Amino acid sequence: MEQLLAQLEPYRHLDPAGWFALAAKLPLWAAIVLLGVSVGMVLFGGGRLFRLVAVPLGVFVAAVWLGPLAARLGFPKAQTQVAAVGMVVLGLAGVFSPAIVVFAAVGVPVGLLVGNLAGPTDWLLGFAPGFLFGGAMGVVFSRTLGAVLSSLVGGLAGVVALVRLFGPDSTVSVLLLKQPIVAVCVAGLVGLAGVVYQLYVRPTPEEREQQRVASAQRKRLLAERKALESRWKRKA
Repeated sequence: MEQLLAQLEPYRHLDPAGWFALAAKLPLWAAIVLLGVSVGMVLFGGGRLFRLVAVPLGVFVAAVWLGPLAARLGFPKAQTQVAAVGMVVLGLAGVFSPAIVVFAAVGVPVGLLVGNLAGPTDWLLGFAPGFLFGGAMGVVFSRTLGAVLSSLVGGLAGVVALVRLFGPDSTVSVLLLKQPIVAVCVAGLVGLAGVVYQLYVRPTPEEREQQRVASAQRKRLLAERKALESRWKRKA
């Protein structure tokens, strides 16, 4: 567990080179799974399938943010244990209550940011309202933020997986690893495309429900018309 958390350390900072260096440590099967998960996150992460996305997203949030949070709260020696428990809890929350994952995914980093801005002496006074406000806004705008979070994380995960699948010596991988800003731009464009697709192209759950009801009504009317025609034919 400590080794896994150490490999995820770059994701706690603005370290693009470290983000994509993880690709070299992935087994081939893990890269294939990661690529499949990333495609699902980019295309369907903000809809009803968010439960499937919320599980890996919750695990990722717990692994990246809960350790530093425990350290800031005065438990530096328990970072590994807190992260491990958080990964299990948020992973299960992704299945049964995805809103908890959205709350944590937005609230924890916002709280840490506001706490750091408040300074060491007033850190908790900054963290608590930032955490509650950020998490609440995440839940209120859950569909939009779900699409944004899943698409951006999915874009990043997809690029990491592709670097591993192409191989470290391929032209694409060399370019992306030597110029991490290019890899970030590619991941950002993929994530942006996913956001646009989910929010503006893919029907909302309400629209899909309306389409389902309209389709059922058309089928019912067609069946009634055929039944009426059949009765008229028998009378004739």
